[in-house]
Amino acid sequence: MPPSTTDSAAIPGTSAPQAAFAAVPEAFDGLEGGHALDALLDWLGEAVCVTDGQYRYLAANAAMAEIYGLRDPAEMLGKTAFDLYPDFRQSVFFEACAAVVREQAPQSRIGYSGVARGWVTIRVAPLGRDRYALVVQRITHRTDATMSLQQYDRLTALPNRWRLEDDIGRQADPSAGGGVLTLLDVRRFRSLSHAFGSGEGDRALVEIAARIQNNLRLPQQAYRYGDDRFAIWAPDGQEALRASLACVRNALAAPFVLDGVPVHIQFCIGRAHHALTSTVQKTIIQAECALAAAKAGSQHDVEFHPGLAGPGPDPVLTTHLRAAIDDCSLDVHYQPIVDALDGRTVYAEALVRWNHPQQGLLLPGAFLPLAEDAGWMMAIDRFVLDRAVTFAAQAAREGNPFGVAVNLSADSVDDPGTVDAVHVVLRTHGLPPSKLLLEITESSMIRQPERSRDVVAALHGLGVSTAIDDFGSGQAGFTYVASYPSRVVKIDRSLVAPLPDSQTHRVMVNNIIRMVHGLGSLVVAEGVETPGQRDALQAMQCDMLQGWLVGRPTAPGAFMNWLRAHGGTGDIASPVR
Repeated sequence: MPPSTTDSAAIPGTSAPQAAFAAVPEAFDGLEGGHALDALLDWLGEAVCVTDGQYRYLAANAAMAEIYGLRDPAEMLGKTAFDLYPDFRQSVFFEACAAVVREQAPQSRIGYSGVARGWVTIRVAPLGRDRYALVVQRITHRTDATMSLQQYDRLTALPNRWRLEDDIGRQADPSAGGGVLTLLDVRRFRSLSHAFGSGEGDRALVEIAARIQNNLRLPQQAYRYGDDRFAIWAPDGQEALRASLACVRNALAAPFVLDGVPVHIQFCIGRAHHALTSTVQKTIIQAECALAAAKAGSQHDVEFHPGLAGPGPDPVLTTHLRAAIDDCSLDVHYQPIVDALDGRTVYAEALVRWNHPQQGLLLPGAFLPLAEDAGWMMAIDRFVLDRAVTFAAQAAREGNPFGVAVNLSADSVDDPGTVDAVHVVLRTHGLPPSKLLLEITESSMIRQPERSRDVVAALHGLGVSTAIDDFGSGQAGFTYVASYPSRVVKIDRSLVAPLPDSQTHRVMVNNIIRMVHGLGSLVVAEGVETPGQRDALQAMQCDMLQGWLVGRPTAPGAFMNWLRAHGGTGDIASPVR
């Protein structure tokens, strides 16, 4: 155990701080002011060392030597970690050192160290002239006075919510427009903890904290916000956060090994911009509001906007929603789903919107949870179905035939009356059944498996196609794809987002596409936002693409204008490539 930071004489075999420190003579040659050694000596209670750009130890104290099982820090001088520890592999130590050498900027890391045999925090900073200072602290044993229970989380060693509020108030950067607060929620963490035990659950939380913090760049900082929630405060603004969040998502997408079992953990994200004129509490409420929308809707990453409802049921909004449903005054927007090779539109997905008279255009996350709680989802499903079929039939009569995709809620999937409703609306508006694609989420399928399987079979009997929506985000697996003879499988955006950089996700997505093709079905990739994602999916022979790179959801008139500008429609009967 490292000695206390408040008692340097506690280091075994020493009577003064200087006796615990060894350095090659040239370790600090040329460093301005000669203050580097003094600064390190102030931290003697921690494990401290100085390296060069080849990771050779030029100076070290007794606490650092102890990590390697050495009594004398002089044994480290001129050597690397690979020399001292033959089993050393790329680790949190190496990542921190390599990052500071590469970027010439201070770095911090949290992770499990096989060398130190425990969880550690590592801070590395350049000293100048190919010299780097490294400080290691054991999380479970640290006694740093600043690590008080009032400001830091005891389990993960991250700053807590109280420190977050203080930092937002002090650190907002005027040049960056004020900063961004991001909240991350671990989905179904309680079930995971029950399945593997509280000890493994705690280990998962510590590793989640490490993966988040290790992929941020200063001055960005991670926080333990609650039991299964984390926060990221980025005082440097939205653009700086964007690259870091991409790295965080990639890191969290890799499996967590709990009790020897690889487990994929899903996350929801809510973000809010902290304006310099805003209060800290208002920004936190907005981020919580965005997180609530992400948990309730199909998009797992939501940025706050004024149209989002606040957390918890809003009785006034609920009353207005009932009136909007009764008056058929909800809106339906359409997002293109295109052929991955030639870009021609195959389907238009119908997405419900609510143009609230006071709050403006509301997205589904703002009002669908209210409808679910009140039992109104089937009424909304029938409304969207009628509007979408009407729209597609009219477009076909005008010489622009395309398929239309409509989401079915779990309530509709469980209701045998859905089949009759679909049959009636198709006959009423004259749309061929082959032009309708009904999207069903994994969670809807597993709620009442036998009943939903009967409903899907009856829809197929009408000639209507079905799609398994958000595949990869829920609890259903390949067995459900095989047991539900769906024409289309839609890969969830959480699997698409890390492409093309993540080798793990390239393998996963490629295997899903091959499996679905082997069953004779088509694949749609959701959330395609970059040319790199598109190119990777094309190389994997994905059939269709959907996302902002292709086209955003728009009102019917704007969608038709987009369609004419992008070459019209494709043949939805095209075979699997």
